Amino acid sequence: MSLFIDVIEDLSSKIKNDLMGILEREIKNQDRPVRKICDSCTKYLDYGELRYDKMEDGIARLKDDSLQGNALKEMLMAVLHESLDEDQAALEYFTAFSDSSLAEPFHSALRDFIDIAKFVTLKDYSMLENTGIIMIERYTNENTITDTISNLYLKAEDEAYIPVFQRLVARAKELYPSVLSLEGLCGFINMKGKDYQKALESFLVIKERLEQDKDDPYYDDQLASAWDNIADCYLKLEDAARTIESCDIAIEFDRKAETIKLGYSPLYKKAEALLLAEKKEEALNVINQILNEHQDDEKALEIKQKISG
Repeated sequence: MSLFIDVIEDLSSKIKNDLMGILEREIKNQDRPVRKICDSCTKYLDYGELRYDKMEDGIARLKDDSLQGNALKEMLMAVLHESLDEDQAALEYFTAFSDSSLAEPFHSALRDFIDIAKFVTLKDYSMLENTGIIMIERYTNENTITDTISNLYLKAEDEAYIPVFQRLVARAKELYPSVLSLEGLCGFINMKGKDYQKALESFLVIKERLEQDKDDPYYDDQLASAWDNIADCYLKLEDAARTIESCDIAIEFDRKAETIKLGYSPLYKKAEALLLAEKKEEALNVINQILNEHQDDEKALEIKQKISG
């Protein structure tokens, strides 16, 4: 993928604008072949015109010249390679260019662009935490912070990186303490990391905040989901009594919910909690509720097998 597409739009747009500004200033001082290359790069950066033949020809022409000490040509090579999706080479040229006097006015933003691209495009997972911190601290707001971290998680969805995401979410919560969706993401990440107590704390915070707004049209829907998540935490913590209680509350809110329905989720958890409490007959009754409506439900059949076994 293109670096300018992969890296967050605000930062990519800034870098492209800064590069076009350099091209506009420098083009008049160049010989005709280089002016043509500058023109092709400007059209590509400005509105996406991509002529593969011109880009490849530009690379060939610039390779014939010495690039050492020529910041403009390093920049041109970076743009030309990026346009052809030769991202590794493009980043190498951008890195060389970033220390030049031409890049000095936007050096910090260009270094951020390079570091983020190493992770999101080149999949250098050693850059994950650094990339996350850069994006959280400099390129998010309360409306984008949750999606920003969620999108990073989708690119590194592996247990090995859960501690990194726990730290990133903690930093984000410091900056945006009132963002409720961020608390939900914190609960999700901690569940993935098997830190069920911390996950529970997040879901309890969500529940308490939701309870304060009874006029919200999605009040019942959201509280049903919150209590279902709370039940999940208690089940993982092997607290059968609180799991059963939470499931019953979730079911009650779910009955009143108008849009989003939990389905059988709290019933599965309630049956498992009853089994945990050694109340097999009650657990079987709950599972039979599901199977009477949906006899092929795989999760219900799996739990029934555990009850019978």
